[in-house]
Amino acid sequence: MFAVKKETGTRTAQFTFTDEQTATEAINLANTLVFTNNKYPFIIKANKVLQNQQPVNKLANVVAVNLPNELQYDQAETLFGNFGKVLSMHYDQGKREAIIQYESEQSAKRAIESLHEKVIRGYTIKMSPYRYKEDKMNEQKEIFMHSIPLHFDQTKLLNYICEKVFKNQNIDIIDKYDIVTFKVDNRPHPKNSGGQQAIFTCKSVQIANQIAKYFEEQDVQMNDGVNEPVRVLIKQSAKIRAEHNKLEELENTKKRGIQVYYVKPKPELQNKICLFFKSKFGEIEKLSFPKQSLNHDFDKYHINILFKREDSAQMAFKQGTIDAEDFQLVGFKLEIRLVQ
Repeated sequence: MFAVKKETGTRTAQFTFTDEQTATEAINLANTLVFTNNKYPFIIKANKVLQNQQPVNKLANVVAVNLPNELQYDQAETLFGNFGKVLSMHYDQGKREAIIQYESEQSAKRAIESLHEKVIRGYTIKMSPYRYKEDKMNEQKEIFMHSIPLHFDQTKLLNYICEKVFKNQNIDIIDKYDIVTFKVDNRPHPKNSGGQQAIFTCKSVQIANQIAKYFEEQDVQMNDGVNEPVRVLIKQSAKIRAEHNKLEELENTKKRGIQVYYVKPKPELQNKICLFFKSKFGEIEKLSFPKQSLNHDFDKYHINILFKREDSAQMAFKQGTIDAEDFQLVGFKLEIRLVQ
């Protein structure tokens, strides 16, 4: 069976073998293959298909990084299988990473405690609970730190942050089994910073905010081959960003809006009032005319005016009231209020 992933444009194929041993051998072989189409190489990635239909237990998922170069799929499966039943394993031999889904939380916990910081074939393995991207971003504790020197590793970076941000206080920036992921800046010149990006999840929102605030205010540049100041972003989910942007837009709209109250409306009167405010205070982005009176006792009506600039609304508001005789409203003044 062949399929095309819309997100990446890559083709996938699914095969059913007669026995598990043949499937494992096929996976090991496929993960060593590289095909070339003209000048572009295509690297094959192969994993076993998850047959288990039970609901996914997020707490039973583990991520392992810095695995030995020569570790084959079947060897990785055996290694992680020592701690409990493995339901699925996504193993990227090129990146030396694996995501393992165990049947139980206890198995996942045993694997982390047994393998974290363990040296296998000269490589120090890092183990941590797998954190779903959406969960991390919703917590607003995930840090994206740009323009880090290439020679920085997890220990150097966390020590640097402790020294600069927290003045050498004994603070755990990340949880015990969490991992800092580094990505080299591969952008072409002149956009390339000459450094790398660090991604990690802080132990608390407060710690994340303190780190972001420090680097925003200090304008730190680490040098060591890096040609840009350090930038820190607290990653948020699309849902949180949308809600935040909506609130910002609402607040911005309030600052640019006024309400003009007057007596019974006539179409030509509304036009005169709008032209007056445009000529006196600035460009108008949007107008609305509520059909019902907001104050039946005094029979007042109003126009909602949204200016393009905040200072236009402020100037109009400072005017307070305007003599309405020029608008055929003898004995009445236009009353101006800010949008509530």
